[in-house]
Amino acid sequence: MRVSLLALFVASIAVLGAEVKPFKWSGELNVPDPTSVTFDEAGNAYIASTTRRKAGDLDIREHRAWIADDVGLTSPAEKLAFYQRELAPGKMKAGRGSLKDHNKDGSVDWKDLTFHQERIYKLTDTDRDGVADKITVFAEGFNSPVSGIAAGVLYFDGWVYLTAIPDVWRLKDTDGDGVADVKEVIATGFGGHISYAGHDMHGLRLGPDGRIYWTVGDKGGNVTSKEGRHFFFAHEGAVLRCEPDGSGFEVFARGIRNTQEIAFDAFGNVIGVDNDGDQPKERERLIYVLEGSDTGWRNQHQYQTIESRWMKENMWMPAGAPDQPLSITPPIANYSDGPAGFLFEPGHALDGDLRGHFMLDQFPKGKMDAFTLAPDRDTFRQEKLRVINEGLMGIGMTWAPDGRAYFADWIGGYPLDGKGAIWSIEIAPNLDKSSESFLSKPFTVAIPKDELMGLLAHRDQRVRVNASIRLNRLGAWQEMLALALKPETPRFARIHAIWGYGMGVRLGKVADVTASLALLEDADTEIRVQALKILSEAKPSQVLSGKVGAQLAHKDLRVRTQAGISLAKLGGKTPFDSFLQDAEADLRLPWLRHGLVSGLAGTQSSEDLLFLAQQKTGAEAVFATLALARQKSALLGKLLSHANPEVVTEAARAIHDDEGIPTAQAALAAAFGQSNLPFHAARRSLNANVRLGDEASLRRLLEWTLKQPAGAPLRTEALNAILTYDQPPLLDTVDGTAKKYAVRPLAMVAGVLRSRQDDLLAIQKPEERALALGLLVKYEMDIPFPVLLGLAEDLKAAPTVRLQTLRLLGRKNIEAEAILRTLRSAAGEGNPSEVRIEAITQLFVRDLAAAMQTARLIIDSKSAKLPEKQAVIAALRGRTDVVSVKLLQELVDRLASRKLDAGLKLDVFELAKESRDPVVAAGLKKYLAVGPKGGLKMASPELPYEVLTDGGDVVLGKAIVNGHLAANCTACHRIDSDEGSEVGPTLRQIGAQRTKAEIAESLIEPSAKIVAGFGIETIALKDGTSLAGSVVKESAKTLEVRLPDGKTQKLAVSAIASRTPPVSVMPPMLGILTPAEIRDVVAYLSGLKPKATKAKPVKAKK
Repeated sequence: MRVSLLALFVASIAVLGAEVKPFKWSGELNVPDPTSVTFDEAGNAYIASTTRRKAGDLDIREHRAWIADDVGLTSPAEKLAFYQRELAPGKMKAGRGSLKDHNKDGSVDWKDLTFHQERIYKLTDTDRDGVADKITVFAEGFNSPVSGIAAGVLYFDGWVYLTAIPDVWRLKDTDGDGVADVKEVIATGFGGHISYAGHDMHGLRLGPDGRIYWTVGDKGGNVTSKEGRHFFFAHEGAVLRCEPDGSGFEVFARGIRNTQEIAFDAFGNVIGVDNDGDQPKERERLIYVLEGSDTGWRNQHQYQTIESRWMKENMWMPAGAPDQPLSITPPIANYSDGPAGFLFEPGHALDGDLRGHFMLDQFPKGKMDAFTLAPDRDTFRQEKLRVINEGLMGIGMTWAPDGRAYFADWIGGYPLDGKGAIWSIEIAPNLDKSSESFLSKPFTVAIPKDELMGLLAHRDQRVRVNASIRLNRLGAWQEMLALALKPETPRFARIHAIWGYGMGVRLGKVADVTASLALLEDADTEIRVQALKILSEAKPSQVLSGKVGAQLAHKDLRVRTQAGISLAKLGGKTPFDSFLQDAEADLRLPWLRHGLVSGLAGTQSSEDLLFLAQQKTGAEAVFATLALARQKSALLGKLLSHANPEVVTEAARAIHDDEGIPTAQAALAAAFGQSNLPFHAARRSLNANVRLGDEASLRRLLEWTLKQPAGAPLRTEALNAILTYDQPPLLDTVDGTAKKYAVRPLAMVAGVLRSRQDDLLAIQKPEERALALGLLVKYEMDIPFPVLLGLAEDLKAAPTVRLQTLRLLGRKNIEAEAILRTLRSAAGEGNPSEVRIEAITQLFVRDLAAAMQTARLIIDSKSAKLPEKQAVIAALRGRTDVVSVKLLQELVDRLASRKLDAGLKLDVFELAKESRDPVVAAGLKKYLAVGPKGGLKMASPELPYEVLTDGGDVVLGKAIVNGHLAANCTACHRIDSDEGSEVGPTLRQIGAQRTKAEIAESLIEPSAKIVAGFGIETIALKDGTSLAGSVVKESAKTLEVRLPDGKTQKLAVSAIASRTPPVSVMPPMLGILTPAEIRDVVAYLSGLKPKATKAKPVKAKK
């Protein structure tokens, strides 16, 4: 292929100083929206490409009304039924977000979800000049109504594997025409949730044990394997594996959020980098994934935001954080922004600085990192972390036979634009060329057994894995075992021989493993670890369990950890005491703890564990409790009064959280109110009563609440629970799971409350008193009328108390004049805003004349607060009476004549758009036709910018910035602290840097004015060269450009031929947020300014 000089220059954008220099291997070919890439033995690339993201594979952030329903879904079949119900033809009147009438049949419905197809492209370098020159479609489709995106691809042994929710596919071209003609699903049942776009199934990898591994995000799975085993992990992400033909499916580990790709280190340890939950102060996580482990994330956590147990119990933090559950394996470290592609250098680098390193693409920041991991007790610590390239938004990564790393580039950020590229990286000046020679041979090419045995010692992990798989197919298990048993053999040759032998064990080809037990006595602890792994898949026997159990006495923590994991699978009888050496120290090592608890759960009876937990008070009791939790034993209900608070808390967590242990819920509820119940156990015990929902549970909650002193922990939560007792929230307040309750009789709740009505009225702490009054309002308690009037008119009472009292009055139909007098008084000046707003709202219901008189006083008042005036306008909504329409006409006239308060413009504008009155319509038309200097600047064809700049609510704006699911601001920005992401500019002082109008414009049109240093430009120079980077400083004569390696370069403006507009990854907010929400965000951001510093007093001179 002939490539222009300009294209060649652009193809290699990294500059001197970068540790790696990406080369655009796809050349001038466009690879539409690629997600991942893989290579066959001949060097052909297969690229998974998406068109379905958000359009066919919906994003729940664009359909927030469905969140509670979505959290309750547990399978793709349930999701399909939901779509067919909610998106039935004719039900939706218009599109929403990215969901549109894609098939142009005149209806926005579930059939539109099948319009967009996914593809696998094949790229070939036909003339072998190092640049791809041919692109063809290898396969397409994967577009059922519940299909996700094509997010993971892997070539292995003639097959191309593809992950596209709900299926894992393998495809083959048998006739050599470049198109797959064999397509088969090898596993299905993934992705029952709609959830977030991008939380897909991806990360296909060939494991060192010859199995196919991959990950699924927190859309979860509900899978029945080919052998009929059922795996339920519907609300969490997971690491998964199976044999190449799909048999032997397993959930390797669970509790991840969205680990896009995993990597195996030289010893087969599984490492990943997982997405954070998009919460303030939280960060992404570097994770060490052990078999059977749970890292704690659940899909529903993202909707609970900071109220989730993920945040409240510090599950996102490294080991040792307070309140962290002992049932999870926490992260090694909090690290990265937007982790995507992930690789481990397999050993083929002969020199350079990346040998033994992990490499990570951070997609939103366009950075590539490298780091190493060093052993640290039962886990690892991150070392040598650094940025090795910057400027490309890389996603999926892979190795090719030629020894280069390759990655997909989703040009232009998150939105699909049909563009993309594949880049290669030389990771070292010199590579072992023997790797390429061997890896270029298909498995159909026979290689002598002796040669393969020698290759088990090759420096390249990929070669060793390939050789062990070939030897397994040759049945050379005894030869590999003999090699592994020789201590003088190179270490990695022995390890890969063990893995090859293990393939025969796992597949039932090696019936007797007696000879391999000698590996458990090896002086090399890593040999013991790997032997324990493969023996865990042998046919169980008490002899084997005894040999494995003996390894628990070893001093090496990895050996002990793996021994526990292996015993969990083998079962048998192993004494409890043999698991623990120093129980308290063992308990504080999360990965060791996981292994030991796994083994205890697999070898001890529930009755024995309960007996031991009841007899002990220290760490031994906690271990027994954790093992009972792993067994899902209802006997945990007998430990809720244990003397050890960790025992009680872990028992409560196991009974309550997620699917929990239903048969122990009553015991947990009954524990509420017992002395010294730990806080997190008490929260769950309180909530268990809400879940039970009977009269006895309600009385238990009420009696406990009334006994507590003002401000006691959980007293407010208990009052809130009683307030919603008749119909609890659809999403559980503690663990966020979706619950469906039968409606509970109001009469029952009212009867219980009536018996303690006087005690409820006696509550004095303002927040608690307001909730108590709220109970009386909701359940229609009969409070003496004079008492109500007195509370409503008591100017010294807390505003929240007066507010609830007014609501109680609003239900009364007696003494109308007295109520009207009270409402007029409460709506008058001098009252708190929330009280005035409630009073004016009720006046519009009770007495229109009185309401209009008060409304006009508020609108024309110079002292009335803006929310009060906005409440008057809101009270006019939907009213068609003459006086209400007249007031609206006057307000629209003020808007058109530019005499209206700036903070009311949006309120009047939106109300006028809804009105059918011709005078109002004429006034609105007049407003839109004129403006300063000839016209209004428009945010959209029907929305002026000026209505978005004033009148917002700072508190609501802060809540949107920190917690709105679709806007997701904190995923890219630091706001008012040092915590958060740095993908976008820091907004801590944005109010001093931008006007309100400029902030609004940035929200509506992010690319209109990009902050210097954020946004990638391509700059073509007059000498024919070009470069890409971010312009960080600009003057009339020079540009200062930050290049992909982080260095800066100055350019003379006179030398520049052209510049592309900078690209912003931020999506336009209009449509994601309502105009009112944008106004609130503007109000909040415009107030973020440097704190004023007090000037130091100057001493007067004598």
